Amino acid sequence: MPKSSVRRQTVKPLQAGDCAEVVAFCPPPAIAPQPTKEQVQDYGQKLRSGKSFLNLVLVNVATGINQHRLRQMRSKLKGDADVINLYSETEKIGALQKQAIARLEKLFKAVLKTEAFWEQTASWILMRLAQWEAEGRMPADCSIPGVLSVEIDPLLSEEAAWQESIVLSACAFYTASEWLSHLDLSGFSIEDVEKLLGIRSIDALAIEPPLFQGREIERVATGYPILTGHKH
Repeated sequence: MPKSSVRRQTVKPLQAGDCAEVVAFCPPPAIAPQPTKEQVQDYGQKLRSGKSFLNLVLVNVATGINQHRLRQMRSKLKGDADVINLYSETEKIGALQKQAIARLEKLFKAVLKTEAFWEQTASWILMRLAQWEAEGRMPADCSIPGVLSVEIDPLLSEEAAWQESIVLSACAFYTASEWLSHLDLSGFSIEDVEKLLGIRSIDALAIEPPLFQGREIERVATGYPILTGHKH
């Protein structure tokens, strides 16, 4: 394809001002103790410095973007949709280079710099861990079949580490789902999406408008969202 015919797609980073509330406060029953401000701040710092949670959010975002790409491919192939090898597609996302994840992270850099994001996220997680302990069963909104899992904290007991991993993974899923719901990929070709994911060369892709729609991001855990990368 001649160089002049390459359409230069741009990607707009999400601004902190667009994010009124990233993680919804859906308080557990009153019998579950509310985390203190100090607990929230300490846990938020743990999430921020650990990187495991953020990386899982970004992998979920990449998975959602890839789902949009697969729908485009199926539409293009029409009756030959079965030629798409889903195992191969999963491997592509699993093998995302660090540069691709770092490029996705830049889209959310302004939000990730705010204390509010990390403290709201920490509160969501701590509330559900407290609910789990108080009720003796997994919170309903943390039961997500097939969700990607965060690494288990080796400093915790086996059961506590497992519970934390479940809740962290659910929160990462909901956070990614909310971010994806504000992506506008309608003008992106399969090739453009592959460049964004790092599957193709990014020569024709820039990090500027208009990937994100002009809607406010308010909250995450209001239901059971599906990683689609595009709202209908």
